[in-house]
Amino acid sequence: MNVQQIKKRLWLIEVWLDYRELFKELFAHVCLFVLFIGVLWLLHLGIEKVDYPQARKEMIEKIDYYGFIIVLIIFAASFIIKVLGFEFRKIRG
Repeated sequence: MNVQQIKKRLWLIEVWLDYRELFKELFAHVCLFVLFIGVLWLLHLGIEKVDYPQARKEMIEKIDYYGFIIVLIIFAASFIIKVLGFEFRKIRG
C-alpha cells in the first residue's frame, strides 16, 4: 500500500495532513491556556493561605475569578481568529 492509498482509506490521516498547521496552533493554544490557568490556580491557592482581612480576600478572589474568564475569552477569540485566517488563506490558494 502506498501513501495515497493509506490517505484515502483513513479519514483521520487525511484531516491531519490537510489541517496540520491548525492542529499545531490548537496544541500551542491549549498549552498556553493550561499554563495561564495553572498560574491563576496557584494564585488562588496563595490567596487562601495569606492572612488578609476577609474583605480584601474576597476582592482578590473576585479579581482572580475575572482573570479566569478573561483568559478564557482571549484564548477562545484568538483561536477563532486564527482558524478563520487559516481557512481564508486556504480558500485563496
